[in-house]
Amino acid sequence: VQEQINFVKSHPKIENGPKNVLVIGASAGYGLASRIVPAFGSGANTLGVFFEKPGTETRSGSAGWYNSAAFEKAATAEGLFAKSLNGDAFSHELKKQAVDIIKNEMGGKVDLIVYSLASPRRTDPRDRWRGRCVPRADVHYGHEEGSRGMDRARGADRGRNQSLGGYRGIGFRAGFRTAGGRRGR
Repeated sequence: VQEQINFVKSHPKIENGPKNVLVIGASAGYGLASRIVPAFGSGANTLGVFFEKPGTETRSGSAGWYNSAAFEKAATAEGLFAKSLNGDAFSHELKKQAVDIIKNEMGGKVDLIVYSLASPRRTDPRDRWRGRCVPRADVHYGHEEGSRGMDRARGADRGRNQSLGGYRGIGFRAGFRTAGGRRGR
């Protein structure tokens, strides 16, 4: 995280950059980078939303949790506003917390929203009492995909053709819903 911050700071400041940024999925990859650049490139206030596990006495936390902690520490050390919400981004409670922070601490408006959520499943907030959960389904649309892979059972010198079928309906809809589509906003 510090290397990325140093890289951004080694470049000229971003003129007319965003002032208030909301990043949904802010703990790693594109989301983390999308939080670092406006914060350290133009001095933007940032609110990051993510779902990560903190460490316990017997286990270390997830990498994203440590990334977010490092970002917040570096941002506050430079006098930047940086708040984080760790929880289910699809839940009504977390959405309400985000809105409250934006209204009360960020002037009531955001200039940039980055949606970079990688969710393995989504629990429908309206259906939580039944525990209805939609699993992630990484599918492609419309055509058959194929590749040649190694078959360990037959030996490294013997390959096999593998194929993934194109869009079949349910998988596409599940992938769309875990990515926040249809009531995910």
